[in-house]
Amino acid sequence: MIQRGFTLLELLVVLVIIGIILNFAVLSIGGDGPEQKAGEELRRLAALMNLASEQAVLQSREFGVIIEHEGYTFATLEENEWQGIQDDAMFRHRTLPDYFQIDLLIEGLPAALVSSKDEEPKPQLLLLSSGERTAFSLTLSADDADPLFRLVGEMFEPARVERVEQP
Repeated sequence: MIQRGFTLLELLVVLVIIGIILNFAVLSIGGDGPEQKAGEELRRLAALMNLASEQAVLQSREFGVIIEHEGYTFATLEENEWQGIQDDAMFRHRTLPDYFQIDLLIEGLPAALVSSKDEEPKPQLLLLSSGERTAFSLTLSADDADPLFRLVGEMFEPARVERVEQP
């Protein structure tokens, strides 16, 4: 059996290749900056909305999403009144970091966000037992920067996250 060690040049080439691979891995995963966190938050909200929409159809219940200045809350329609979901770890209230600004469009028009001080807020986004959903677009901006991602919902389609094209 022949044993030979690596030459300095071979070792350097291997290290460069490893460095390139790690660089691509970090770029594909993304950093942990505010823009990337906005994308993560939007993907989480999309997944939760799609799950709530499926449950609305399966359980014949009406669900809604209350978009606040500080975050969002899921609600259900109980005896003709919207009730925020309290005791469910999945659909619990979520507070977003202070540096996020939320912009919500419903059917193409700007929509008012709810304040956490409102006593009986009504959801702006509906996920109905018929399978219908409110058509909307929601963006999160970090410290007034241009948003990189937007959450889009259409009447009969699952919510999805899209990259925002920069001018």
